[in-house]
Amino acid sequence: MKRSTFLLCALFAPLSLTAQSVTNSPPQRTAPAPNFALRSATLQPHKLALDLGQTGVFAYLVQQPAGAPVARLNLTSTGTANVTARDSVGRFILLTAHSRGEATLMVTFTTPDSAGFTGGRLTLSAPVTVK
Repeated sequence: MKRSTFLLCALFAPLSLTAQSVTNSPPQRTAPAPNFALRSATLQPHKLALDLGQTGVFAYLVQQPAGAPVARLNLTSTGTANVTARDSVGRFILLTAHSRGEATLMVTFTTPDSAGFTGGRLTLSAPVTVK
């Protein structure tokens, strides 16, 4: 009998200590997650090869929650090839090759802070080869 009483006390001792530490701990608080105005963006294709003088097309898709401010689009290119990029009718970027070489198209989407939304910036890049 003495053995079973000892085991029973040993089993319950940790449980009562754990329960006491939980009730004495301060309440946990978590901050609400920000509601980002810009969730994700994609650019297709991931790379492009053009002949001199040719125009190619990139398609883009921006995912935003309902009611968020519209994302602004900024296009830049760097590298040895001279290419011009312009937004065409939304969702498409036209890229024209003016000289041979390598370039990188940088597509940046930005949204401002607004009531209920946290603004942000996403930048995508794609290599371009001009033959």
